[in-house]
Amino acid sequence: MFGNTLPFPTFSVGTNTATGGTAFASLVPPSPGGGIAPILYGADANHRANWAQGPAASRAHVTCLLYTTGTTAHKVAILRPFNWTTLAAAAAGGQKVVNLADDPGVYSTNYKYPTPGNVAPSQVGDNGIAASDYVAYQVADGTWVLDTVNSVSSLAVTLTTNLPTGGALAGAALFFFGAVSDKDPATGQVNWQTTTTASTNRQSLVPDNIAGGVQALHPGDPLVFYSPNGTAAGTLDHLSGFYARH
Repeated sequence: MFGNTLPFPTFSVGTNTATGGTAFASLVPPSPGGGIAPILYGADANHRANWAQGPAASRAHVTCLLYTTGTTAHKVAILRPFNWTTLAAAAAGGQKVVNLADDPGVYSTNYKYPTPGNVAPSQVGDNGIAASDYVAYQVADGTWVLDTVNSVSSLAVTLTTNLPTGGALAGAALFFFGAVSDKDPATGQVNWQTTTTASTNRQSLVPDNIAGGVQALHPGDPLVFYSPNGTAAGTLDHLSGFYARH
């Protein structure tokens, strides 16, 4: 999924779809950094992102998005994470429960992204992690998994799908995307969204050039493509872009 035809790393996301009426999503993982092995994301000794100043401190830029729409127009979105947290304990593969260090939706006390004077976000109220929220977490082999929350009991989160073999390490990063209708505490606005044209093949929704597109707000953030896929099924045909420091 990664390439190097440009002087900076690129990515591409494979096709995706689902039965009409069933939403689907695809993950753009964070930059893997410049080393041989992926960087393991987590908090440093000061509880800050250990990736934010290193070789993985690049923003994902989506510059090409092609989507095929059936007879029903779809309001698709590119989701940015609202916050991140870490796993309080290792989570074994083949099971669905992860235990979080804190609730990433409680922005008033748990917001991890830097702000002037470390002031908590004020435009968006707390939005505790809940069923159907999207999350992305890193497993022990360095790869990333996109999933939705099935249920929450305190800081024990049951995901929809079992963790892969090998599981996730204690301290592993988990990014919180919430729901498509939620507002980002960093901007006070909902994520980028656009409505497709019904009965259109491979509609270009983002211009294929490095001047346009949608980018991550924070260094090292993953992104998520989301389609509500209402009534008549649609297809994500292609999504690509690049990682850059700005």
